[in-house]
Amino acid sequence: MRERGWQLSRGLQFHISRWDNSVVLYEGTSGSSSLLDPLSFEVFQLFQKADGPLTVSGIGATLSENGEAEDRDALRSDIQRIVYYLGRQEFLDQTR
Repeated sequence: MRERGWQLSRGLQFHISRWDNSVVLYEGTSGSSSLLDPLSFEVFQLFQKADGPLTVSGIGATLSENGEAEDRDALRSDIQRIVYYLGRQEFLDQTR
């Protein structure tokens, strides 16, 4: 079974403000905002830079290459949580 892919939802307008170790992500078309921790923002940025859908495994591999992962299982769990959260905020769409 192939892993589900995710990509940023089309037509959204993001505005970003940073304070210390937090980032506020404001989406202009819906008016919703989200407070992101550094890892969540890094995952969000990967979606912004992506040319196509990303998977949890692919995000984990990228972050591991960047030295972000000492515990791969914990990182995968964090990425799943972040992707679920961004999807629930309707910032991400699932792909087939």
